[in-house]
Amino acid sequence: LSTIASPTHSPSARKRAFDELPKRTKGMGAVSVAWTKALARRCSMGAFVNFESIEHCIILAQESFEANDCKVSSLFLTCVKTMIASFPALAATKESFKNLVEFLEVVRTDVTPEAKKELEEYGIVTLISDILAKSASSMPASDVGGKGNGDDEETISIYETLRSQLLRLCKNDGTPEQARNSVHALSSLVNPVSQHLSLPSRVKKEKKEFEPLLKALVAPSRLAIPDDSMASKQKSKIVSVLSAIAAVAECAPYAFNSTGEGKTPLCWGERAIDFSLNAVLLGKNTSSNLSNEEYSSDSGSESETESPAKGRRSSTARGNKAAVASSKGNDKVNISVHCRMICASIEVLICHIRATIVRAKADGAKSELEAPSTEHVAKVFKTLIDILEQNGQPP
Repeated sequence: LSTIASPTHSPSARKRAFDELPKRTKGMGAVSVAWTKALARRCSMGAFVNFESIEHCIILAQESFEANDCKVSSLFLTCVKTMIASFPALAATKESFKNLVEFLEVVRTDVTPEAKKELEEYGIVTLISDILAKSASSMPASDVGGKGNGDDEETISIYETLRSQLLRLCKNDGTPEQARNSVHALSSLVNPVSQHLSLPSRVKKEKKEFEPLLKALVAPSRLAIPDDSMASKQKSKIVSVLSAIAAVAECAPYAFNSTGEGKTPLCWGERAIDFSLNAVLLGKNTSSNLSNEEYSSDSGSESETESPAKGRRSSTARGNKAAVASSKGNDKVNISVHCRMICASIEVLICHIRATIVRAKADGAKSELEAPSTEHVAKVFKTLIDILEQNGQPP
């Protein structure tokens, strides 16, 4: 029954199990045999949903894209996304994962401006990042990659390629959903469910991966209230940054709460909390006097030209109405950037409180995490109550 029920087994292995079933149950009587066959049919995924069909859908999505048919490519990827919502392991085979990473690299690096518009229209990158985020959590520990794990050079190369693309989505040009998916995928790759590590080892790997990312995300060039004079694409970057920070708070609370560097005592996570609560929701100037010099090592290779805007968001943001027009497979909507920034800031605050408390409780006495102070939690919830009482407007 386990062979029949598992979607990762091949159709031939499932057929052999079906052929074997009558031989193993014939001594139980006709009624029992009929019941067992009915149970087996209910357990079987059939010839439709299995790892081979997933692999074929991914390959067909790639071929459709190469034939300049993004619409069909998105349909195949949607099929994969739908199936792995229930069975993430289906896309976690080495071949499927390799093809997804190659697909992501192609659509991120080797496309014409016309093709890029189609990619955005049908949400190809968002679909791939969503599939990777879900399937990475089900990868066997031996396939996760990373130097020193005994993996072959091809696996290490796939891992490094994926990691670089995911970090780019988080820090540079990903949408909020793509940035969030990227952090979840990185978290699964760093500490896969199938790899049972000690708490100190998990914490060490988590900090090594996410502290540099968090440091880059809270840099003044990124974590700043956008000026109204900026182009819409530049203004919307803050929403992606906050979405990535919220995902880090949820997936890597040890890294989020670790001590920072520089002249100020605040850690990287506290700087994000200070910005979200005081600058965005309460309209105060951030208390941490951040210096661009602290972040120069990260931003040297990236073209970040926008200057941070200080103080409260513009007064015109209060009058903006949310005219929602969802796009195909994409998470772009015509909502005020300031409105989306407020929602993302709330997400940062809530993810930090929830994840820190839940992880500290799960790890027990060995955990070095400290729950947020009652004063901070009370302040956050009072702010949220005020927003509800004022029909969605921050105090």
